[in-house]
Amino acid sequence: MPQFANPDGLGAPVGLYSHLATDERTGLAFVAGQLAVRTSLGEQPPQNFGDQLEMVLENLRAAVAPIGGLSTICQMTTYLVSPEDITEFYEHRARLFPTFFGPGPYPPNTLLVVSRLVGPHHLVEIQAIASSQ
Repeated sequence: MPQFANPDGLGAPVGLYSHLATDERTGLAFVAGQLAVRTSLGEQPPQNFGDQLEMVLENLRAAVAPIGGLSTICQMTTYLVSPEDITEFYEHRARLFPTFFGPGPYPPNTLLVVSRLVGPHHLVEIQAIASSQ
């Protein structure tokens, strides 16, 4: 049976979901999409794309802390709301990933551009699959 958790350092989910699900049978963990918020959806994220991405990565780190940290991540999916942010995403990722993940190699990432995220001021969201063993 999957185990569900809302790790410390993350705001309470807004709605009926958990931030983290682990499955002992498969050794996999699933992280809900992380946004640039600390406490609730009503909180305004930073307006700057780079600041939002950094906050999203901090929240992702908090989400996987109970299972061993960012090194457990096997795959990520990144959602952007504007194709104009792709170049900036690459630039900030090149700067931030070594700080968060070390020198590499880095987990696979699928990059999608969507029409909108849950809050109109959100520019980036990342969800992940990790190893819980």
